[in-house]
Amino acid sequence: MMLEALDAARLGRHAENVFLFQGRHQACARLCHHALRLDPDEPAALRSLSDLLSGDQVQQSPWEEFSAAVLEYALRPGSPLGEAERKRIQDHLFLAKWSWAFIKRLDGQTTASWEELQNRALFCEESERYAAFLSPVLRCCESMEQVVDTAPTLAGLLGGLLTHQTLGGKAPTEEVFFPDRFVRTPEYDAWLKSETEPYDALERERQKRTKP
Repeated sequence: MMLEALDAARLGRHAENVFLFQGRHQACARLCHHALRLDPDEPAALRSLSDLLSGDQVQQSPWEEFSAAVLEYALRPGSPLGEAERKRIQDHLFLAKWSWAFIKRLDGQTTASWEELQNRALFCEESERYAAFLSPVLRCCESMEQVVDTAPTLAGLLGGLLTHQTLGGKAPTEEVFFPDRFVRTPEYDAWLKSETEPYDALERERQKRTKP
């Protein structure tokens, strides 16, 4: 089967698998971009794109504001997500805020076990700092809905699927706030014609590892 035959949900699942097994790989960026072009509210693609744009203890990311904004977009009023997916993304955002130090323990400790992270009563959020962190992206995007045009454009650039129509690969980062200035590369169509087997293999491995 070719990638062009997959729906947004399958693409989002593959993006999630790529991130789980291979980290911030170009394939994850490509899968997120295409899934969100088909369905801007595809939850696995939104989570994976947020993970892709986030940093970690090994490597910082210049895109963390986008990473947070993608999750906020998923949780916006009027989002079509069901209750289970909404809770999953709420949990994802909580852990992201903890990793960025916008959520802290009430007792002042700087570490927490997985079990402790499940008890939200142990934590408080520094809401004003978090709002200031998000502010530059929301100001440039003008609305939460525009986030889901801007962030996938960034994913398309990182994945080599998009290029600036006049500046090519020399476009400054600020241009991602104008998604209509980007066009598909020849690589996009070639990638859509590629086989899904490498991603199917990751799915089989995930299923094997999660069997009870």
